[in-house]
Amino acid sequence: NLNTAEKGDMLLSFDTEALNHSRSAQTADHAEAAKAFVEKRAPVFKGR
Repeated sequence: NLNTAEKGDMLLSFDTEALNHSRSAQTADHAEAAKAFVEKRAPVFKGR
């Protein structure tokens, strides 16, 4: 996130971004986004 990038060093920022990315990739909304993309439709997010 921007706070880490601003206050930490570059490697810490990369590690934090990788962790956040992997966490978000495990959500139901991420799966819905990928499915909607393949089906060429708008995603319906549920905040999960």
